[in-house]
Amino acid sequence: MQQKIERLDSWIYYALCGFSLSLFSTVAGSSIFLGFSIALFAVRIVLRRSDLLEPFKIYRRFVYAYGLFVLAMLVSALLSGDIRQGVGLVVSRQGYYVMPCVIVMAIVRDKDRLIVLAKLVLFSLLANNLCLLWKTWSLYGKVDELRVDGLVGFMALAAVYSVAIPVLYLGAAYFKGRWRWICFVSGLSCIAANLFTGTRSGWLTSAAVLVVVAVLYTKSKGKLIVGVLAAVACMTIVFMASPRLGERLASMGSLEKQASVTDRFSMWHSAVNVWNDYPVLGIGVGQYEKAYQTKYCLPGSEDYKRKPDQRHKHPHSNFMLILSEAGIVGAATFLFFLGLLLWFSLHGWWKTKDVLYLVLLSILLGTQLQGMMDTNIKMTVVSKAYWFLMGITLQLIAVNCDGKITVLTHGKDE
Repeated sequence: MQQKIERLDSWIYYALCGFSLSLFSTVAGSSIFLGFSIALFAVRIVLRRSDLLEPFKIYRRFVYAYGLFVLAMLVSALLSGDIRQGVGLVVSRQGYYVMPCVIVMAIVRDKDRLIVLAKLVLFSLLANNLCLLWKTWSLYGKVDELRVDGLVGFMALAAVYSVAIPVLYLGAAYFKGRWRWICFVSGLSCIAANLFTGTRSGWLTSAAVLVVVAVLYTKSKGKLIVGVLAAVACMTIVFMASPRLGERLASMGSLEKQASVTDRFSMWHSAVNVWNDYPVLGIGVGQYEKAYQTKYCLPGSEDYKRKPDQRHKHPHSNFMLILSEAGIVGAATFLFFLGLLLWFSLHGWWKTKDVLYLVLLSILLGTQLQGMMDTNIKMTVVSKAYWFLMGITLQLIAVNCDGKITVLTHGKDE
């Protein structure tokens, strides 16, 4: 039996390798490998499940907090008026997308294997970057507005680069030799690709998170100031050399004239109106789209001029979607879970100076800050990448600490 279990664990690991390598290169491929991983994991549970919960014990507070969030979403789904749709969305968003994190933490406990998974994710991202930059080169001068996607859509890439750029900065600063240069060059490719997506939320978020982790990680404030000035100078040259990028940047100074921005404000206002009418448990999971299109779309907005079925399907904000669909209960449990993770990453960094805590912080801030301006939890690529990278990072932290994380155990040092 033991040999069968070890063989099955190896198959699950290889399926995760395929998932890692296809994460940013093919949505269909990543879904196939994830489905294969889940199927094998189900078999593993049947054969032996006694050891699968062990890695989660040190993170039990996170598990309980996430369980509260899922419970709040389920209650909202059951009271939504369309139970099948609501429960289906909860199973998808809070269940299926989380499975990469669960499987990694339950099965992969070897540091070398975890690092291999992280490297394969990087290779997948670089393949996407090469495709995006090649398309940029091919289209430059042939289209009026240059907004390029790679192997996945540019809106999803805005969230991905908001995480990847600060993480690769940490890698370039932390590693020595070959991997320092790999992280540095990969980071430059992500910055270039991020620019050509033309997604302003990605520009703002990646820059903000990069500044946060740089301030926390860099000991010499003199070097930090020089680095910031050099980065600003390089970006200034880039935007001056490209009129289209310059125009896109300049548009951020007149947001009130941007239909995409004013419509976001209108949709957030509409989401708040929905919450005002359904304050405790929200209008129900999956019900925002119909309610907004038929009742809550604000007169005077650009969206209002369209036919109801052609209006936006989400409020372009993770938090506003949760607030309107699950009310104050769903929003509070979501913020509680996120707050625990943020506290863990910051407190862990201050206590141990382990760079993995800043990687975790980058994943959290990059995804959730960009998610304040776009509903990235609805994007398959973003949700799967978010939870997969979370799983790898949390497991690496546990491995480094030999399963004894003092900032989580009983709330005090041991």
